[in-house]
Amino acid sequence: LPICNIDGSSVLVSSGSQLSLPALLTFSGGAKNYTETLQATGAGSRLSLPALTKVTGDTSGYSSLIQVKAVSGGDVELPKLTTITGGPVLLESDGSASTLNINALTSVQGNSGQQYYSGLQVTNHGTVIDAALTTLKLANLTLDGTGTVSLGQIATLSGGTVTASGGTATLSGLTAADGSSFLVSGGASLTVAALSSYAGPINVTATWEATGTNSLLSFTNLAAITEDTGSYTSHTLIEALSSGD
Repeated sequence: LPICNIDGSSVLVSSGSQLSLPALLTFSGGAKNYTETLQATGAGSRLSLPALTKVTGDTSGYSSLIQVKAVSGGDVELPKLTTITGGPVLLESDGSASTLNINALTSVQGNSGQQYYSGLQVTNHGTVIDAALTTLKLANLTLDGTGTVSLGQIATLSGGTVTASGGTATLSGLTAADGSSFLVSGGASLTVAALSSYAGPINVTATWEATGTNSLLSFTNLAAITEDTGSYTSHTLIEALSSGD
């Protein structure tokens, strides 16, 4: 279809349907306090945006959100997307055989002060193709240990939260994580191998936490933690709960 502008719209593909928008180069959240969704749901369902290079979330509304989701076996193809910026944008692959192709995406730049955070979620045996993704700023990473995703190339993850609720994950290339939280539960193991120093958040609390038997959060190379002293509510909380390590 020769459609070149769908800003502020949602596109939902399901029941084995396939839709391609080859003329679409950019996508922006166009409505304040609204959720726009680009989604493929179910086996054989495919949403392809082969020329899309940039997604920009709305920053003017507290509850604005863009969701890009491959669920229940759906396939979302964004092979030329390189940049996500502005307000909250959630990338998600959830469910067996679900595939989200963001193979050219290098960075996700989120925003603070809004209801939602930008982020990448890979759960319930979903697959994300993300070999170029190196930077997440003000963006979360959510894993349950069942999905397929490349993590070793991620070098910066600042001001966000990494949540691991199962399986084993290693952020082998992460060297900058200032202000971020790390939450491990459900017997998951999360290793941050290359991070040597960490600076705490400003005016908020960051949490490093392992909860539950066999849950492990390991920073094998960390030598220094520096806390903010200029703001009353700055705080990094490090805790092992309910037999976590």
